[in-house]
Amino acid sequence: MPAPGRELPGWEAEACTAMAAHLDELGWLVRGQVRAAPGLGTEPGDNVVVGVLEAWLYGWAAAVVVRVDYCGEIYARRAYDDDDVDGVPALRELTGDEEDEASSERARRYAAGQ
Repeated sequence: MPAPGRELPGWEAEACTAMAAHLDELGWLVRGQVRAAPGLGTEPGDNVVVGVLEAWLYGWAAAVVVRVDYCGEIYARRAYDDDDVDGVPALRELTGDEEDEASSERARRYAAGQ
């Protein structure tokens, strides 16, 4: 995300979409965005938090904080604790139904050669 691109409307959504696609390539199942807790907007080093994604892997659901640094690099980290996200745990085990959904999606991806 080049620095000039951060002046365009909607650049935050573009950064979240790019990170979701990258996590998907790594085998995570990205299940959409959750709300960041109030006050999570910046981090040390002028990293701007642009969103939080829920992603599943290995039987766990993690809140993944997406941030962009002053050079335009997009980074992700797992939420440190439940205070980073609003209304969902930072890390939790998948329910049986969610694990079934994840297994079905992995099987679909395998059959599609992804």
